[in-house]
Amino acid sequence: MFLYYGDAKVAMNFQNSLKLAAKKDIFNNKSHGDGWGSVILSKNSETYIRRSESIYNHDQLEYFINSDGKIAILSHARLASETEQKRGWIDVHPFRIFMENETLYIAHNGYIDKKKLEEGYGIKTKNFTDSESFAYLIQRMDGDAMGNIKEIIDFLHKNGLAGTLNLICLGYRYDGKLRICYYSDFITKNENYSSLIEYHNKEEISVMSSTVAYYLNLVDDELKPLKNNVSKVEKGKFFKMEADL
Repeated sequence: MFLYYGDAKVAMNFQNSLKLAAKKDIFNNKSHGDGWGSVILSKNSETYIRRSESIYNHDQLEYFINSDGKIAILSHARLASETEQKRGWIDVHPFRIFMENETLYIAHNGYIDKKKLEEGYGIKTKNFTDSESFAYLIQRMDGDAMGNIKEIIDFLHKNGLAGTLNLICLGYRYDGKLRICYYSDFITKNENYSSLIEYHNKEEISVMSSTVAYYLNLVDDELKPLKNNVSKVEKGKFFKMEADL
């Protein structure tokens, strides 16, 4: 998965790298072939796509060909766990959340204990994947979406985080401001696979899975940065920011 904010022409490079990463994840030798989704926000449009076929078997150029100037994009290629449902595009990230004053899209890699969310917040998760349960709970709560996300993260940690919790979100307030947030934490021996990578400069913001960063030539196979301003996302820290298109 990745989030990119910057030049529309550069965004296609990220999407192509996601295709390569999904076909062959060099850090765990698996394919992420259980569907894919994207949201693309520009000054004049919003494009939301969720598809059931593998991303590496589909040409996404049609969604970018009319994009120009500055855009924000969040994309995800799904690798469903053995315990999660596989119902085609209905379970594909990013999930869209409608709040009182904003719309938010959220993508997740890792594992969330749905039972803990049920017990802690009184929601039903039977028909949802773990990622969708997280998104559903954000929407059910009062208040600001970013605050809700941080509260749920804190709750999961207090009740025993298991596995990986990597989140990226992109949205917009109804006053026109873009909202971006991301978070990374994990308990795993395969740090290269689980790490998120960030790359910032004056014109661009990007956060991505390690394999996407590898195919973009931002890191090597040991996650050593190949460019300035490239680094691992600090574990356990919630990042949020606003931007304009």
